[in-house]
Amino acid sequence: MKKTAGLKVNVPSTISMLAYGIPDISIALDMPSNEIVANIGDDSGFNIEVFTNKANDKENTRQKLELLIEEFAKSFDSNLGVNLKITNKILFGRGLGNLEASLVGSFMVISKILKVNYDKYQLFDLIADTAKKTEISINLSRIAAILFGGIILYNPTLNKPIQKLYAPSGLKITLIDTDIKTDEKLFENVDAKMLFEQSRNNASFVKALFESDHDLLSNSLKNNVFEGELSKNIAWFKDIKDIVYSQGAYAIGFSNKGEISFILNPNTLIQSEINNKINAYFESEKIELKLINTEFNLNGVGVV
Repeated sequence: MKKTAGLKVNVPSTISMLAYGIPDISIALDMPSNEIVANIGDDSGFNIEVFTNKANDKENTRQKLELLIEEFAKSFDSNLGVNLKITNKILFGRGLGNLEASLVGSFMVISKILKVNYDKYQLFDLIADTAKKTEISINLSRIAAILFGGIILYNPTLNKPIQKLYAPSGLKITLIDTDIKTDEKLFENVDAKMLFEQSRNNASFVKALFESDHDLLSNSLKNNVFEGELSKNIAWFKDIKDIVYSQGAYAIGFSNKGEISFILNPNTLIQSEINNKINAYFESEKIELKLINTEFNLNGVGVV
């Protein structure tokens, strides 16, 4: 198949920082990221040429993405074919926004290679509309974080629903990947009082960002009311929590519904010391894990 010179984007992953109950805050991370390349080919239509880690795609991310791209393609008056190559580095099923990342990156490279120059707000609206038409569930705060970078508060009731919050400089994030599967039955009957309590932590988190108050930032994350439920099926969580806080981390928490844990560290030195202790603990417990060192992605997705 003939190819032209392609366009490439690196697409950040995201965490929904305050875990279950607060879907409207998302944070873009430098790593892991998906790489998406688009080329014009001889054949018409849109072809996902390579999709790595396909065997781990238990949530049918590729099928959902194909349906979304097919719907998006209807807005183009073009007979050209587009080949997409997706190199998947964002883990499947870990609450890091794999589908949202591939979706944003694909829509961006498709529109640019077909010389339709949407700005990021227009892309956001197109993605939201496409998801609604296909009835495929996506997290719109993640979409906004991927597009604009940093920490995003998304509130569709506001005149300007996408609010980019201040992201403190110098903070380091460690992701703990141990292939934990959260029991979603924990959240079938969530008490309204718990949601209200967690919304207060959410408000404290936002206030801490605007005031650069690291103590308030740490406390707002430490007080996640869902932590008890989320940690029930994670035997190592209490021990790791004790290690993390004894070494000076700001917080340990869960992304999305607890698929992956994150640690918020004040600096690189403390991050390194904590990582060493975590590795030693998991080795002694004979538990396989992967630590991913990352930080805030402040600029969002862009063409490389």
